[in-house]
Amino acid sequence: MGDCVGLFFVHLFACDSHMLGDLSSLFIAVALLYGTAELLLKASISLAQRIGLTKRVIGLTIVAFGTSAPEIFVCVVAALEGRQDIAMGNVLGSNIANIGLVLGGAALIRPIHARRRVLTRDMPLMLAATVGMLVMAMDGLVGRLDGALLLLGLSVFVVSSIRGDRGYTATGEVEPVENRVISLPVALCLLLLALVGIAYAASLLVNSAVAIGQKLGVPDLLIGLTVVAIGTSLPEAATTWLASIRRHEELGLGNVVGSNIYNIGAVLGLTAILRPLRVSPSSLRIDMPAALLFGVALIPILATSGRVRRREGLLLIVGYLSYVALTYGANI
Repeated sequence: MGDCVGLFFVHLFACDSHMLGDLSSLFIAVALLYGTAELLLKASISLAQRIGLTKRVIGLTIVAFGTSAPEIFVCVVAALEGRQDIAMGNVLGSNIANIGLVLGGAALIRPIHARRRVLTRDMPLMLAATVGMLVMAMDGLVGRLDGALLLLGLSVFVVSSIRGDRGYTATGEVEPVENRVISLPVALCLLLLALVGIAYAASLLVNSAVAIGQKLGVPDLLIGLTVVAIGTSLPEAATTWLASIRRHEELGLGNVVGSNIYNIGAVLGLTAILRPLRVSPSSLRIDMPAALLFGVALIPILATSGRVRRREGLLLIVGYLSYVALTYGANI
């Protein structure tokens, strides 16, 4: 009897030790993901400035890609390892977290004003991309053709935005950025280092999150929608919240909207091309409609006052927490 009790406690201690190890790996992965994404942003912006791009184009292309890079690597790694639910959950969860958690939190810091181009062009395009994703997933699969169409749509969006930016530059509304001290060779080396770091951090994040979920009996989809999604949304959160703190709160909404467009076009598109993604009935029933609902909810908020105020930011956060609770109940 005493031996059995002793073996029980040894086994329990071993499980706890493994759990602590997985949790440590998860936190390390999130920290590394954040740090390498920041490095990628700085290196990319330096390259863009050397070429002579404007601030708006840098924000729309380089910065948007940089903040979406963690999602890209995590989804690709998860899909190639056969964890398709984590890949799909990461895209949907990140888009929902960007609006509910990131934008809501930024609004609590300082009300976020909406620029006209965000309201008239970027917001409708974000909603159109979300609807397109929902339509593509209705058959339960986002295939390679769907992925190619998503990437094509994103390419058209970026090219049209760059062309449209020329008019703003000509009228002086957008100032050319100044060159950084970082030289071109150094920037290229930092860019390569950041990409390697992000790839490693993404693999570590997926593996540790899956290990924790398996020990707790949590489905892969729920892991992707919550833990992985929040972890990969840290660059968007840091950018948006810092913009609010530094009184550039009007940039927050554009960053969130742009990142959501990239998540659908680049992240989901590229991942589906590499490996078609199956879509669970739970995602079709709850998560995809929720992603669309959070985007649609911004329309009346912005239409009434042209900004996201603190009380509306609080409502977005409450809505996000309610969604997480609903998702947890539906998947457990």
